[in-house]
Amino acid sequence: MNEYLSGWFERHEAQVRALEHRIWARPETALNEHYACAETAAFLREQGFAPECFSLMGDGGEPNAIVARYGSGRPVIAILGEYDALPGLGQDCVSHKAPLEGPGHGCGHCQIISCAVAAASALKSAMEAEGLGGTLVFMATPAEESLQGKVRMAAEGYFDELDLCFAWHPCDMAPSFDDMVSAASTDVTFEFFGKSAHAAMQPWAGRSALDAAELMSVGVQYLREHITEDCKVHHSYLSAGTAPNVVPEYAAVRYLVRSNDAGSDEILERVTAVAEGAALMTGTTMKRRVKSHCCGSLPNHVLNEFCYRAVGKVEPIAYTEEEYRFAREVYENTTGKAAPGDNEALLPTATHPPEPIYIAGSSDVGDVSHIVPTLQVRGPGRVKGTPGHHWSVVAASGTSIGEKAAVYAAKLMSQAMYDALIEPGLAERCREEFHRCKAEKGIGPYRKFQEEN
Repeated sequence: MNEYLSGWFERHEAQVRALEHRIWARPETALNEHYACAETAAFLREQGFAPECFSLMGDGGEPNAIVARYGSGRPVIAILGEYDALPGLGQDCVSHKAPLEGPGHGCGHCQIISCAVAAASALKSAMEAEGLGGTLVFMATPAEESLQGKVRMAAEGYFDELDLCFAWHPCDMAPSFDDMVSAASTDVTFEFFGKSAHAAMQPWAGRSALDAAELMSVGVQYLREHITEDCKVHHSYLSAGTAPNVVPEYAAVRYLVRSNDAGSDEILERVTAVAEGAALMTGTTMKRRVKSHCCGSLPNHVLNEFCYRAVGKVEPIAYTEEEYRFAREVYENTTGKAAPGDNEALLPTATHPPEPIYIAGSSDVGDVSHIVPTLQVRGPGRVKGTPGHHWSVVAASGTSIGEKAAVYAAKLMSQAMYDALIEPGLAERCREEFHRCKAEKGIGPYRKFQEEN
């Protein structure tokens, strides 16, 4: 590992771990990451950055986003942080389910932000020590869980200046530099408007918005048979009436519609057609509101292959017997099965060369990857074999397992970014791959999202 990067972590590892745990202990949901924003900004100032903190909603409210820069000239290299938690996933820091009121870091974003701010700080230290040119940009982006943060920042042009962009996400695996393609996702609400009436005395005088919403759900269930395997459609009711003896005049249901990029417009229109049919059948009217749309990720094989070399320069995580014991208990309490006897099957450390992979989940990093060559590394941070968005992730993130993952990922990312910064012509080669990949997939210029009301 570069001596200046290594030296920075020797001096600051305890601070990074403390930051990770503070943000874990104060979880905040999408667009409400005010405490995490303030803590991250304070860390940046201690490292000599002058962070710009702002509200991504553009309302002049309490800040939830950060941009900080160091250096000048090209290449311009950025690293992204996330820090929102998931509602209803509060969990004590124990190996069994022990719910706490409120949100919880069920996706490990407390690790992501501490990794990103540490990697940026370490790289800044190395750039100063070696007198390196180029521009380093750190961005703390809110609201990944609602797939809004980077989408809004992309619409405002925050990524347009970049030559390369880096991101990391904790998973149940060793570091992975795979050519990962994730799903595009549209967050859309369908509202139905009917007419209220007494449900027993004059039901014929009413037009049930709830009937329309439920018929839509039935229609979407039938639609599932006739869509490709990359498509996923899931929903939750936002409003379903007030009293059973009143015909509901209003109902609303929120859908996430996922698919590959090429099919995202078509599948949204097919789901919308089902909603229109439900309204027609019930004599109600329907309104569609698209809250957010994020692209599927566009991998950059050149960048993945190059940065994979950093794995061999960074010492792997060394877990203790206590940490393996905790992982075994989490696994058993989550799955109801006996834990594997092999420690590597619980907290993996062995990595593999990049390979193509598709995942059904979504991330707003996808939008960034349609603007600039982007590396999104997946790595350790949760117990293998346990699900994401789950109490087990919250529990692991609050222990030394999560803290170590954040520090290790920061070392790996800072080394990869350092190597990219000093490699002649890498940005140009990555940009050529970027345009080739878009052309092969038939993807046009990035369309900045505009909210549909």
